[in-house]
Amino acid sequence: MGFHGDGSPVLFPWRGGKVRLAHWIADRLPPHRAYVEPFAGTLAVLLAKRPSPVEIIHDGNLDLLAVYRCLQDEACARRLYRRLGWTPIHREEWARSRSPVPDGLDGADEELERAARFLVRLLQGFGGKEPSGTWAGGLSGDLVNRLITTRSRFWRVARRLRGVVIETAPWRDILRRYDRPDTIFYLDPPYLVTSGETTQYGLEFGEAEHRALLDAAMALRGMVVISGYDHPLYRRLDDAGWWRENRRVPVNLVGRTATTGLAGGRLREADYRTECLWWSPSAWNGRPRQQTLFAANGGDA
Repeated sequence: MGFHGDGSPVLFPWRGGKVRLAHWIADRLPPHRAYVEPFAGTLAVLLAKRPSPVEIIHDGNLDLLAVYRCLQDEACARRLYRRLGWTPIHREEWARSRSPVPDGLDGADEELERAARFLVRLLQGFGGKEPSGTWAGGLSGDLVNRLITTRSRFWRVARRLRGVVIETAPWRDILRRYDRPDTIFYLDPPYLVTSGETTQYGLEFGEAEHRALLDAAMALRGMVVISGYDHPLYRRLDDAGWWRENRRVPVNLVGRTATTGLAGGRLREADYRTECLWWSPSAWNGRPRQQTLFAANGGDA
């Protein structure tokens, strides 16, 4: 099975996704009533955890949200599933998926079109990056494997999303709106980019945005878990008494390329990154005292 292991049944590849860490994180979350994930991506952690009474997700990529909204509507989901099965694997089809959705579509057709084009861009593009600049077809069988993986997980993900609230408000508003002592916030923001660069959200998420996120996270009454790479900006969490854990994982793009034989050979030291997980004091102290065997052994990271 593709998409960087079988730790969490994500629907599509995604640069920076947490598939390898999903169970390790999910199994150790403290008891909570509400689970809030403002940077959804593949939803690897949500898909790896048991449902909570209240679950809220958001993402800055509106095409990605169109996929999840479509999965929550039975008619749209069935149309999307058929569309994925009959979409040609073709460079021109991938190029068409990168063009704007035509004007004049009604709400349901526009949602379906946005969702379908998003998945084609990811599944037929290279590297799990949105938007990708390279078609992934040719001699590799990885593209076909991706399509098979997505369709095999489609209905499982659709069932898991039942009852999940999809928010469209900015992440700042979502943090304020759902801040309660019995809420767990899982924050997996876009990796820090330099000025002028854009993330998979199509927007800059540079130092100013990360500073604002840290300010907001540290002011929350609820429990907070933040994942990302180590950076001097985040040292303030260490100084404020947050608990940090480090996990060494292969870069998704390099790991998959080596696995499928596109690059061949073993992974080098440079092919690994250290992912950090910061726990607010209330989140750390509330963790289950008895972990599962999977979590105790470090999961599949």
